[in-house]
Amino acid sequence: MTRRVLHSGFCVLLLLLLTALPAVARQADETLTLHFNRDFGYSAGGEIQGAFSLTATGPDDLVRVDYYLDDALLGSGEAPPFKISFNTGNYSLGQHTFVAVGTTAAGIEIRSASRTLEIVSAEAGWQMAGKIALPILAVVLAIATLSTAVPMLLGRKTPFRLGMYGMSGGAVCSRCGMPFSRHAMAPNLVLGKLERCPHCGKLAIVAAASASALQAAEARWQDDRQRGELQPQSERDHLKELLDDSRYEADRIARSKELLGIRDQLSAISRKQPALESSPPALPARIDHRGHGFPSLSAVCGLMNANCRLLIADR
Repeated sequence: MTRRVLHSGFCVLLLLLLTALPAVARQADETLTLHFNRDFGYSAGGEIQGAFSLTATGPDDLVRVDYYLDDALLGSGEAPPFKISFNTGNYSLGQHTFVAVGTTAAGIEIRSASRTLEIVSAEAGWQMAGKIALPILAVVLAIATLSTAVPMLLGRKTPFRLGMYGMSGGAVCSRCGMPFSRHAMAPNLVLGKLERCPHCGKLAIVAAASASALQAAEARWQDDRQRGELQPQSERDHLKELLDDSRYEADRIARSKELLGIRDQLSAISRKQPALESSPPALPARIDHRGHGFPSLSAVCGLMNANCRLLIADR
C-alpha cells in the first residue's frame, strides 16, 4: 500500500514538471534584452555622453521594438537588430531611464528591464576620459621609450655573433645586407621591430628574416670579412676616428684662415706699390742686385688667391 502511494506521488510530480517546463521555456524565450552601444563619446560608471545606439534581442517572432526615454518615445526599430541612434546632446543633463518594449507577430508586448544612466556634459565627459586615458598613455610612452633606448644601448655593448639571433630571430639590413639579431625589447611596429643595424648603424623597421635569407646574408658577411672589406670596429675606435677627423678638419680651417690672412697682407702691399703691379706681363720675374730672378709680387698674390680658392672649395 505504501509503495503504491509513493509511486503515485512520484508520477504526479513528474507530470507537473513536464507540464511546467514548456511554460518556463516559453517565458524565457519571450524576454526582451536591451543593449547599449557607444558610437562615439564617453561611457563609464553609469555616465554617458556623445553618440549611442540601442539594439534589442528577443523571441524569434519579434517584429517591432519601441525605445522609451523617461516614458517618452525615443525611436522604433522594425527589423533585427532593431537599431536606433541618438545623441545625448539633444537631452537634458542628469539621470534618465531607458526601456524597450517589443511586439511579437501574435501581438504580444514584452518589456525589457529598465536601465538608468546619467547624461553628463561634454566637458565632464572629456575630463573623465582624460583621467582614464592619460595614465594609460603615460605607461605606453614609458614602455615605448624603454623599448627604444634599451636595444640601442645593448646594441652598442653587445658584439655581433654569427648564427646567434635570440628569441626574436634575425634580420637582414636593407642598406648593407648584413645579418643581425633583433632585440626582444625592441618596439614592435606591426610591420616589424625598430632596430639599429650594428654594421652600418641604419635605424629601420625590420621583420624577422627567413632561414634562407639569413644563410645568404651570413655567406656575404663571411666573404667580406675574409677579403678584409668587413672589419668590425669597436665603439672606442669609432670615437677615436671621429676625434681624429675633427682635429684634421680644425687644422684645415686654421690653415685656410692663415692663408687668407697672408693673401690680405700681400694684397695690401701690392696696393702700396703700384709700380710692381704695373710691370709688363712679359716679365713675370724681377732681378735682384745679385742677378738672380724671383717672382713678382703680383704673381705671388695670384698664386695665393688660387690656393685659397682651392682650400675653400675643398671645405
